This record gives sequence, C-alpha cells and structure tokens, in this order.
Amino acid sequence: MKNEKSNYVVIFNGFNEHDEYAKKNYTLKPPSKIHNFLELEKNHFEVQAIKAIIRKYQKMLKENGFNIFFDPDISRIHITTKKEYREKIDKNNSGKFQWGDIYVFRSDNKSYFIGSLVHQLAHMLSYYEIAVTKSASGSFGLESKQSGIHKTDRSLKLDDFLGLNEALAETITRDICHRLCENNVLLNDEETLKLLGGMSYQNHIKMVNVITANKHEDKQKTMMIFLHSFIFGDEEFLNTLTLTAEQLQKLKEVGRGEEEAKNFITFLTEGAN
Repeated sequence: MKNEKSNYVVIFNGFNEHDEYAKKNYTLKPPSKIHNFLELEKNHFEVQAIKAIIRKYQKMLKENGFNIFFDPDISRIHITTKKEYREKIDKNNSGKFQWGDIYVFRSDNKSYFIGSLVHQLAHMLSYYEIAVTKSASGSFGLESKQSGIHKTDRSLKLDDFLGLNEALAETITRDICHRLCENNVLLNDEETLKLLGGMSYQNHIKMVNVITANKHEDKQKTMMIFLHSFIFGDEEFLNTLTLTAEQLQKLKEVGRGEEEAKNFITFLTEGAN
C-alpha cells in the first residue's frame, strides 16, 4: 500500500478548541478565484506531456526506494496565455507552484514549456506548508510558510533556504528531463537539445556540489537523503552537511539569484582556505 503524496500541509493559527469543524471543513478558494485568470483547456500535446512527466516522476521515486503515490490530479495544473500569466499570476518566472496548484503559460517552444512544468512538479512533490490564520475579528488569512527542506522551526520564513530548495528542485528537473529524452516521443531532436541545454540555477547546482563534496561516496544515497528531506520537509539533509552555524545561516539566506549562489560558494571556499 503506497502513501499518497498530498499537495500541501495546512497549519492553523489563531484557532481554538471550538473551531474543529471550521478546521476540518476549511477549503481553499478555486485558483481562478485567487488569481482571476482565464484558464485554457489543455491541448493534446499538453495532456500527453503532463502524463509522461508524472510517469517519469513515479519511476524516479520507485528507483530511489520511495513508496509514495505521486499522481497529481491534472486539474491542479493550470495553463493560461503568457499575457494572462504575466499580468495576473507572476511577472518574472516561467511557472509557479502556489497553494497546491501549478500555473504555467502556453508556449510554442515545447522544450521551454516542458522544462517549466517539470520544475514546478518538483515543487509539487516537495513538502509544502500553508498557514491559515484566524484573526480576533474572525476573518481568515492565508500564506505560504515552508517549502521543501528546512529546519523544523516555526519562526522560519518561507524564503529561508529558498536557493537550496530551488537547487534541489532543479537537480530533480534535470534528472526527469533526461529520463523524458530516453525513447522521446514528445520532442524532435532540436527541441530535445534545447531542453537538455536550457537548465536554470547553474550556480545553485554548483553550490550543492560544493556543500555535499566528500560527504557521501554513494551518489544514490545522497539522492535519497535530499529527496527525503525535500519531500517530507525534515532536517536530515541539512544535518549531513558539516557547516558551521555561520555557514548554515548564510546558506539559509541564499535566494534565487545566481549571484547570491556564486557569492555563497566564494564565502564557503575562501573560508576553508
């Protein structure tokens, strides 16, 4: 019997013992109500791509010893036009995972679309915590709290270890994209080369290689440890790193910027000399 991977964990703040019914029956608003965007019906290619990617995730999890049922409902993946996406969902990034749902925009560039979708599904696979807060007046608030690997400390902000989690999401993305390109039926040769050559977070990947250097000789064991922490939101991966308190604090502060990851590598390597 496999354990189903939920899209998120809900944490309730400000609720009391008389609010059990409200907590039990709390549901998020539909994504279209949250962002007020026009969703497109998925075309044949998009449906086939989503199904193929999910199958590769399932195979990757099985090969790494995870007895997890990861089969997200296709209705939780939302596709819109680039104009709608930029104006109403995200001005900068190619995809977004928020409150249990994925948002991407339709693109004639198939490799770009697949790369974005694979990366966001990595975030969907990860631990994701939503805080529902009830104020003294009785109104409800909603915010993202934790994602992926983190210290089990409720004082942490969502952006803590953001760069590390993006690096791990991109590591998973690279693995899945290479799997997709084996016996590939989704992309032609040119599109395949674009997919494999267009990966993001180059310095973040280098950062992970630096902090894990000489920690685990068995690469599969390393993969299993960080996957476990990424999926379940625990500290096991962080605890395997021989970092000082100052180095761990610096790692926690690295965001999505390539320069931030590069500066952390410099800080770490120069400090070791």
